Amino acid sequence: MTTLTAVLETIGTIARAKGGWCLREGLLHLAQVEDGKMLPLILQHGVPAFYSCVATEKNRCRHEATQNLKDPVTCFESLCRTIAGQFVSGFSAQAAWNRLMETTSNNLTPEHVLSLISDEDSTRINPELLETKLRKPAGLTKAKAASIVDLALHFQEGKLSEQFLKTTIDETEIRKALLQVKGIGPWSCDMFLIFFLERPDVLPIGDLGVRKGIAKYFALSGSLKKNQLCPRQDERKITERLLHYKPYFSLLAYYMWRAADTPLLETYKIESQLKLEPCLTVSESAGDPAQSGVPSLKRKVTKVASPTTPLQSKRTRRLVTP
Repeated sequence: MTTLTAVLETIGTIARAKGGWCLREGLLHLAQVEDGKMLPLILQHGVPAFYSCVATEKNRCRHEATQNLKDPVTCFESLCRTIAGQFVSGFSAQAAWNRLMETTSNNLTPEHVLSLISDEDSTRINPELLETKLRKPAGLTKAKAASIVDLALHFQEGKLSEQFLKTTIDETEIRKALLQVKGIGPWSCDMFLIFFLERPDVLPIGDLGVRKGIAKYFALSGSLKKNQLCPRQDERKITERLLHYKPYFSLLAYYMWRAADTPLLETYKIESQLKLEPCLTVSESAGDPAQSGVPSLKRKVTKVASPTTPLQSKRTRRLVTP
């Protein structure tokens, strides 16, 4: 079975995200808190590909770029991709992004977008050009096209800039500025902060997949029908339950997406193996863990039957509940 040491070796000892924080430290933190509750998911899915150079189909996240014509390299491109991917599946978001890049000839800048939809003799936006040169070729809804245009205007007018978005430390200020753009809400801000700026402590409660993963993996009931979690009414309950995982909520969100998409039976099997072989899995297989930088997690060794039958599955489910 994959060990935590093997997972950490894929990113090196000083791997840092664009936000400046250490990815290794973040993974170690998640692996240790609550008696290693997150460890099975970490071992099962590995390092998030959008943080590491080890991008495989196994650890791909459905919210990140996969087979794109061009991955976003500027804040404006990233925000446009987020807008294009609103309210659709990961595959559809990827297709929308590719069509947008083709429509702009891989030159997705505020200036080029506005030049496509403006009259030649003025800077006035021409509704007909907006339809024929941007919205229809890119396959955007009217609301998404209007949002991208408004975003371009914010950059043109200096209300937003690459420098401001990349260098501002206070995330509240970034959110405040982005929320002034039509069509950009809290979810879009969260995606931008997590996937492009790579900030470490963002918990996108507004994302349905994250809420499903939290409810499923932490057995957390919500106030909606069928005990689903509500992003507003249950926000405090969610943040209080997950407080141990700060300041690495962004990493936690990745594994909650994975938990939502993965049958827990597979995770229970890993949990069972961890309880049978805790030292081989959590600490270094050889040498001093203190010297290796991978601390040993002391866990109670409990024999657990392999969850191969419905009855065993129900009994094993208690292993991952609080």
